[in-house]
Amino acid sequence: MEQKITEGIADFVAKTNYDRLPKGAISAAKGCILDCLGVALLGSREEASRITIEYGRKTGGSLEATVWTGGIRLPASQAVIINGTMSHVLDYDDYSTSWLAHPTVAIFPAALAMAEKHRRPGSECLLAYVLGVEVGGKLSAAFGNTHYLVGWHNTGTLGSIGATTASAKILNLDVKKIQLALGIGASLANGLRQNFGSMTKSLHAGCANRNGIVAAELAEAGFTADENIIEAPLGFSKVLAGGKEQPLGEIPGSLGNPFDIISPGITIKPYPSCGGTHPMIYAMLKMRKEHNISPSDVAEIECRTNSALPNILIHHHPHHALEGKFSMEFCLAAALADGKVGMEQFTDESINRPEIQNLIPRAKFTHPADFDKEILSPQEVVVRLKDGREFSRKVPFAEVPGSPQNPISWEEQSDKFRDCTQGIIPAKKIDEIVELVLHFDELREVNELTELLA
Repeated sequence: MEQKITEGIADFVAKTNYDRLPKGAISAAKGCILDCLGVALLGSREEASRITIEYGRKTGGSLEATVWTGGIRLPASQAVIINGTMSHVLDYDDYSTSWLAHPTVAIFPAALAMAEKHRRPGSECLLAYVLGVEVGGKLSAAFGNTHYLVGWHNTGTLGSIGATTASAKILNLDVKKIQLALGIGASLANGLRQNFGSMTKSLHAGCANRNGIVAAELAEAGFTADENIIEAPLGFSKVLAGGKEQPLGEIPGSLGNPFDIISPGITIKPYPSCGGTHPMIYAMLKMRKEHNISPSDVAEIECRTNSALPNILIHHHPHHALEGKFSMEFCLAAALADGKVGMEQFTDESINRPEIQNLIPRAKFTHPADFDKEILSPQEVVVRLKDGREFSRKVPFAEVPGSPQNPISWEEQSDKFRDCTQGIIPAKKIDEIVELVLHFDELREVNELTELLA
C-alpha cells in the first residue's frame, strides 16, 4: 500500500537521527541559532516584548523554560510565545525563500524550550530544529506561493507545522503520534498578512512555537486528530490554499534530499526590514555611493518588481516604525537619505523626518512582464534626477549579502550577534553564548545555554 503524505513525513521525522545530518546542515543551523538569539535579545527592548513578558509574569505556571532576558521561567508553551515574539519583532531575523517566511523564529524557541524542559543535549535540539525547517520547507516548496497569496503568513502557518515537528522529535514520539501531533498543530496554525506592520505580525512566530509544543504534548498524552491532515480533502494544504489542490506526492521522497537548510538554504538578514526590500536597498546603497546621489536631486524612483510585492510590502506611506519595515518606499528613502539602513532608521522619529516624508511619494512600483516570472524575481531600482540623468541597478535576491549564494562567515555572524546584544547583556556573557552556540551540538544539556539567556 502506498504511503500517505502525513505518514511519510512522520516516518521520516521518527527515523532520522543526528548522525544523518550533513556537516553543512549542522553549521548552517548554528548560524541561524546565533542569529535568532541575537535579534531576540535586541528585540527584548521593544514594546511588544515588554507586553508579552508582563503577560507571562501575570499568568505564571510551572517553571519549565526560560524567558530570554525576562528573568522568569514559565511553562514551555507559554515561554515560547514571548521568545518567539521577541525573535521576530524587529524583522531582523533570518528568512527562507522556499518558506517565503521566517523559519528559525517559528521553530527554534520551541525546540530549545522543550530541550530545556527535558534536559536534552544540544545535538537533539539542533536535530529537532533542522527537522522542523525541513518539513516546513518541503511543504512550502510543494505549495508554491498559493498559501501566501491567499493572505496567510507562512511564519505562523508552516511555522506551526515546523514547531510541531521539532517538539515531537524532542519527545521521541513514534510515527503514529507524530501524525496526531501534526493533525493538532495544523488546526492550531494561524497568521494573517493583514497584520504586517503591527505587533501581531511578530506574535505569529510566538504562536507557532506555542502551537507546536501544545500539539506534541497533547499527542503524547493520547489526544486524537486526523492522521492524514496534510493531504486530507479538508486538511492543511487544500484549505489554506483557498480550496486549490496542491501537488504533494513528491514530499516524502524529497525529505532530506537535500535538507532545506542547505538548499535552498536560509538568508541571514543584513537589514532589519522585510526581506522583500533587501535587493532594492542593496542596489540603492550601491548607486548612492557610486554616483554621489543627493536626495534633493531626485525627481523619481522607479521600483521594478514582481506584481505581488506591493501586496507584501503593504505600507506605502508609513508613519510608524513597524510599518516602515513593510514599505519599499520608506526603505529606499532611508537608504538614499542616510546611506545606510539599520536599526536607527526604524524609529517613529526617523520615519517622520520631513526629508524622508518628502522622498517617499517619489518612489513608485512598476511591474514589467519579465519581472513577473516568480514572486522572488530580481528587482531593479531606477533613479531619475531633476537634471535628466538616470541611474539603474538590477539585483537578484541571491546577490544580497547573507543569502545562501552570498553567505557571511561565522565571524560576520558573530559580529552581528555582538552588535545586537551590546549593552543588553554583559560582554562576558556575549562571548560565552557565541562559544556555546559554536559548539552547540557538544552540549550535554541545552540548559548550559538557557542559563546564560536568563
